[in-house]
Amino acid sequence: MPLQDSRPPKRIKLDNPDYAIFDESSQRRKLTDLCSSGPGSLGLGYLTGTIFMVWKPTEDMQLRAVVQTRETNVYGSTTTVKFYVVFTGSCAQFFNYFSLRVQDEVFLSLKGARLEKTNKDNVTSLGLKLVYREGAIIMLRNNIEAPRIVDTWKLSNDWFASQPPPALPKGKTRASEKDDRRKHRSARQAKKKETCEIARRITKGHQAQLPQSTQQSSISTTTVVIDEPPSESTVNIAKPEEPMSFCPIGKVSANRQVNLIGIVIQISPPSRTRTNELCINFKIADQSSRKRASGDLDGLGVNCFTKEHLEWLPQPSVGDVLILKNVMIRDVHGFLKGTGYSNQLQWAIFNPRTRKVSQGMLGNATRSVNLSGRDLSPFFDPGPNETQRCMQLADWWQGADTGQANMKPEVHQIKVKTITRSSGVQSGPERRHRLIRDAGPHVEPSGYFDCTIEVLHGSMNHNDVYSLYVTDYTKNDQLNLIQAQWCSSELARCVLRIEMWDQAATVGPTMECGSYYSISNVRMKVGRTGDVEGKLVQGRGIHKLIERDADQNPNLKALLERKKAWNIKGEVEGTSTAQNKLIEDAVENEFFNCVVEVLHIAVAEYDAPAIYVTDYTQHVYLEAYRFSEKWSKGLEGRVMKISLWDEHRRLASSITPGFYFAINKLHLKLSTSGGRFEGELRGRERLINQLNPEKPSEELKQLLLRKEAFLQTSRCSPSPEPLKVMETEQLNERAKSPTSLSDAHGSSLEHESSSTDSDIDSMEEMKLSGASREATQIEVVIPELPEMAELLPERDYFTLKEMMDSESCPDKFLVCARIISYSPLQLTDCSMAFCMRCDAKIPTIYQACVDCMDSDHEYVAYKYQLVLKLEDEEGTTLEVSVFDKSPFLNGLERANFKTNKAAFNGFCACLAPLLGDFVQDGGTEIIKSTVQTGLKRLVIISWPEQNKRVYGLYKAENEA
Repeated sequence: MPLQDSRPPKRIKLDNPDYAIFDESSQRRKLTDLCSSGPGSLGLGYLTGTIFMVWKPTEDMQLRAVVQTRETNVYGSTTTVKFYVVFTGSCAQFFNYFSLRVQDEVFLSLKGARLEKTNKDNVTSLGLKLVYREGAIIMLRNNIEAPRIVDTWKLSNDWFASQPPPALPKGKTRASEKDDRRKHRSARQAKKKETCEIARRITKGHQAQLPQSTQQSSISTTTVVIDEPPSESTVNIAKPEEPMSFCPIGKVSANRQVNLIGIVIQISPPSRTRTNELCINFKIADQSSRKRASGDLDGLGVNCFTKEHLEWLPQPSVGDVLILKNVMIRDVHGFLKGTGYSNQLQWAIFNPRTRKVSQGMLGNATRSVNLSGRDLSPFFDPGPNETQRCMQLADWWQGADTGQANMKPEVHQIKVKTITRSSGVQSGPERRHRLIRDAGPHVEPSGYFDCTIEVLHGSMNHNDVYSLYVTDYTKNDQLNLIQAQWCSSELARCVLRIEMWDQAATVGPTMECGSYYSISNVRMKVGRTGDVEGKLVQGRGIHKLIERDADQNPNLKALLERKKAWNIKGEVEGTSTAQNKLIEDAVENEFFNCVVEVLHIAVAEYDAPAIYVTDYTQHVYLEAYRFSEKWSKGLEGRVMKISLWDEHRRLASSITPGFYFAINKLHLKLSTSGGRFEGELRGRERLINQLNPEKPSEELKQLLLRKEAFLQTSRCSPSPEPLKVMETEQLNERAKSPTSLSDAHGSSLEHESSSTDSDIDSMEEMKLSGASREATQIEVVIPELPEMAELLPERDYFTLKEMMDSESCPDKFLVCARIISYSPLQLTDCSMAFCMRCDAKIPTIYQACVDCMDSDHEYVAYKYQLVLKLEDEEGTTLEVSVFDKSPFLNGLERANFKTNKAAFNGFCACLAPLLGDFVQDGGTEIIKSTVQTGLKRLVIISWPEQNKRVYGLYKAENEA
């Protein structure tokens, strides 16, 4: 054990690179991001949280604790994450310096840390632990003592221990040795003074990465480590400043930090966030920005933050040129957004009227703050190149034919209290009555407001949360478009969805559609999907209003006047509905109805399913699509992608290529890359209906005529019919079947469905005949053949080559082949975990879906998949999937093979007819990479997947 030292602990120097990271929020890492890289070393940065549990050191010299932290995902929602921290190995001799206590705030440097799996999952949901063996650097902070840092890397250098006397060189006396020590000490002091002088000359280019907080720099911080002079290799030597490069706004991409120069085309007033940061958001554009279908420029939205002063935020006017340095680009729900963090952003404003650069009025704010000997400032001083670029951009904007160059500057003024660092408690801003157009997640106080609304619709969800749809006839562009039969197209941006929880959820079903209510304490927030929505927990703030009392209620009176204005324009109460249109007449952000033919279905593991459709008309915003598959040949500019969201995701398995559908209230938008339309269907109401070609509506007749004309004039062959082996009578029976997507008389566009949430639930069971599904969740339709023998050669089976050469797909084949290998090598790996909520595969390092924050493992389900390699008598080989929905696996319990031995034994018993002796008694895992069975008669099915054909095992017959 090292000797105790009576000297007082030295104050830490935060300019030490190992400790300075605790002051830089950019160095903070998320545990969920670290988990995605799997067990192993973690690189640089730090984790922070509060100590939730701590244990005394164990006999095997381990100090264990559970740390709790809150993390925000890409959609803006937060969740609590707990993880184990273990100190052992070389850290064991310094346990008395840690003094870990519950509720202490802890900062954990990732230097020397490793991420490992743990079997102790009763406290944490991730099943992982952070282990320090060689050394650790942590900072502890609480409300009683000054913050302190424990650095075992320094302690391990035996600073506290007395060193053995060095061996005296031969021929030297003690007096000469003392002189040498004095010389070495003088040299070290001179070197230390020189390196400190170099550090003070760090160039201005490093200031953008300075830490954001100044609060800790004034705190008396203690530590148990000794300060050593930095070596020459660790000192930041000044480098010549390079010309700054700027990225065109139209070419930015996600997960990159860029510098931008753009014209301000839209700006919102500054506000405070829930974390008490100051925030402002605006849109900027340049020559590379794409244009919307209306001709307006579609700029890049940027949010800027600061923790210091309101004057540290850029507050330009519309038409000014804004220079932004160190902006992080993120993909938020399909849209690119920029973020300027408070510890990184630097900015400047160029006024095109005065042709000068400014940083606004400072007022009482300081231009910079000193942090650990360095200046932190958000203000950027542009050089000649940047100023010249601003002039060019201003001249372009003045002459641009966009319809926006002459727009009047929009000035916002808001009083925001200056941040104070006193210990007194200040009363925050009061909650106010607001219109829906004026509410938002960042509007003070923390998005809370009161409102007067009319109820349009309501529905109870499966999780006992009631969704209430309301309006006050004001438009808010932050809201998601509502696609429902009860909502007109013009009102879609005026409808706010309020998620009612707890007490409010019991009041929601009693609220009458068409009635008026006063609601208190509604909070506007960003939902899990990235959309802005309302949330209400308390039910006592809901009061029904009577129309005749409008004279005594100014808010109700104003609501009725706005509604009257809408009625006069004919934009509400069903007088304005989505029009029937061809795709060639479609307009961006406008609802319409159409009749289409489905060409292809795409189901991605981590994205919404999509269908590719056509009505054989051409649109300029569809020409950007490029397909190489056979189903799209000759249809350039006529194929449109429609993404299926919310409850429509479950309909993907019931839609079959080659059939015709009526789509209601289709909403089109330009893709994030620009240049092409993408459609989307959202909500809980059914907006897509299958049509019967034997009883066609007028719109379907016109589509069939256009298709016939297209096929006659096209040089390419028509798109293959996916179910061509089915006779017309079968199609008619299928259209009349109660499990079909269409009704018995054939749906038409004029038919307004009055379905409720149960319609979507019932459609989950609507499977077309012979449906099967591969383990990657791509569901296809396999036709039932009248008689297998009718399609077989005289020898009564196909060879593998004949099956692969067959043009019929999807189809069913009888083959005679043996099994020669399989995958995965261990049968316990055939069980894969999926999330029932988002249909995504759960990585093996997780026990539940992190994106859905499934801490209780509520949505975890298991699916089976095994790949067999077949070989027939001709020597042809082919890989075949034993997928989860295969009838071969019918009756098996779906479970985790590594924890459920009975389920694994049942799976092995099911495979015994295929693999024979290679599945041993007692469910022992197969460990051989090759097998050699006899010839077997196997029924194989095929279906298309993307640009290839996939084969699956349907059932196994007796030995051949």
